[in-house]
Amino acid sequence: MNPPPLPGTARRHAFSLGELLAVLALGGILAALVLPAIRMIRSHAASAGCIANLKRLATAHRLYEHEHNGKPPPMHHGSSHPEAEGHSGQGVRLLRRNYRPGTPNWIWRPASQGGGYLFEPTEVCPSVRFNQLTTSPNGGPDYDLCSPDKDVAYASFYTRPSERPLLWDGFTGTWTPGKPHLPLRHNGAIHCAFLDGHVERISAGDGRLYHQWWYYAIQRREPDPAYLGGGKPMGITHLPQ
Repeated sequence: MNPPPLPGTARRHAFSLGELLAVLALGGILAALVLPAIRMIRSHAASAGCIANLKRLATAHRLYEHEHNGKPPPMHHGSSHPEAEGHSGQGVRLLRRNYRPGTPNWIWRPASQGGGYLFEPTEVCPSVRFNQLTTSPNGGPDYDLCSPDKDVAYASFYTRPSERPLLWDGFTGTWTPGKPHLPLRHNGAIHCAFLDGHVERISAGDGRLYHQWWYYAIQRREPDPAYLGGGKPMGITHLPQ
């Protein structure tokens, strides 16, 4: 016969296998409920950060034009550009001096410091950190300028600036009107800053996200609704091989 427990002490109770399985099942259910919510919060935060980046870059674009007698930055600049620091690259990089005044605001690290492109968070879509939808090479910008063929159209050329795409969050080095590759990073959509400075979410089903509308909206004084949905869709949810 076992002696009675001493006063002030409690008998230890071990979990049964059934109780342990129940706890594990409950933990799995809670995780299944919480993880999608965490992903959604992270996605919304990245989306908000992307919009903030585009607004900042759009403002810098206006400042650049003001400093260059109305001329916009080129989509791609050569090493001879006076602000290119001897390297070719995307025109977005030239805006750095306008949204990040002061020192240092270099694009390339001086040779005395090892050289190489200087990373700038404002030029990278926050969603890239967890969905990897970027085609930007060598750690370059994930945003791209929507520039005309010759990069000479001033803002005053366009009669409807609120409809003219300016910057998008889908840089790709392989984009052409006939072969569009544009990562849909934001749950099947992109963010785009327009010439008047406002930013919109444009989903894959939007008629503006087709290469004919996009191309002619940039090349002409105002977009033509006849081109909505014309040509190939521009968005992809995976990187081109």
